[in-house]
Amino acid sequence: MHPQKWVDVDTAAISDNAAAVKAMLGPGVGVMAVVKANGYGHGFELASAAALEGGATWLGVSSPTEALQAVPFGAPVLILGATPDRFYPQMLEAGVELTVFDAESVESLARAAAQAGRQARVHVKIDTGMNRLGARATDIESLRRALHATRANVTVAGIFTHFADSEGPDVEVTRVHNAAFLERAEPLRQLAPEAMIHAANSGAILRLPEAHHDLVRLGIALYGYPPVPTAVPLRTAMTMLAEVTHVKEIDPGETVSYGRTWTAPRTTRVATLPVGYADGIHRWRAGTDTVLIGGTRSRIIGRVTMDQIMVDVTDCDPVAKGDVAALVGDLDGNHLGADEIGLAGDTIPHEVLCATSSRAARIPRPSARALP
Repeated sequence: MHPQKWVDVDTAAISDNAAAVKAMLGPGVGVMAVVKANGYGHGFELASAAALEGGATWLGVSSPTEALQAVPFGAPVLILGATPDRFYPQMLEAGVELTVFDAESVESLARAAAQAGRQARVHVKIDTGMNRLGARATDIESLRRALHATRANVTVAGIFTHFADSEGPDVEVTRVHNAAFLERAEPLRQLAPEAMIHAANSGAILRLPEAHHDLVRLGIALYGYPPVPTAVPLRTAMTMLAEVTHVKEIDPGETVSYGRTWTAPRTTRVATLPVGYADGIHRWRAGTDTVLIGGTRSRIIGRVTMDQIMVDVTDCDPVAKGDVAALVGDLDGNHLGADEIGLAGDTIPHEVLCATSSRAARIPRPSARALP
């Protein structure tokens, strides 16, 4: 039985995107596929398998829960965010690599590793301007001492940073941040000369080769949305589809949806789709031409509700109950990108993709674009 709404995932696009990025890197530079947030909305398992097939050799996640999802794929897994102490035993048993950025966490992890009889593998995060997570320049020495003192139980497997503005207009900002990272990392590199160095997210991968180091972390570009102009061939991978559940004709002066915020200026054909803000169709999309239906782009009219939206299909090819519409992606030769949708709401494609809820099944392409 086909669902009323689903996400068509072009897994070949994800694989090809990973391969295209890998091809532009220097010899010996690895690719970490960042598959956090349900693979940026594409489905964790689908995105992980496709990225590894395309040549990625690491999986990057944000939490212990995601790490356990990633372990069965057999690639090294790094939790890029903070891991609370209570998860250490489980992560050690699973062989997950952890991010650390302060002496207290290193010492706590060392105790958990000693108790478990395991060696913890960590990646030390250095702050170069993001001011989110990471050791500041003044923290490096205390962190170095803690890592030296716990080396019997803690192995420094990596040293990394996260750039605050790699897609910004001035690439020199990231160049300065990269230089600061290498300078601050040097005392730790002396302690752990075999540790891999990594810094580049999608923006830096595509525009700053000097920041590629030993490993790059491929996020939004993996899914076909490069944050900076690039000649690297990338294809979008997500199309969200929904079946039309009702079509009606309303008279001039009639209103649509809660609050009566939209009034028909003419006789209007209205199609209802079974998606709403609980599915990731943000309320700000009301009044925007962000639905592909009837061979063209059509406007969401009235307020977006929890489970349904209404669309003006007066000027489309005839639309009937059971037809298929796209909320992002490709349909009938037309394309509606998450980047374009994001611009309509003053946001970024990441948010549009990640907001797509689990209420829509992820189906790998080839999947039916019309109901049987």
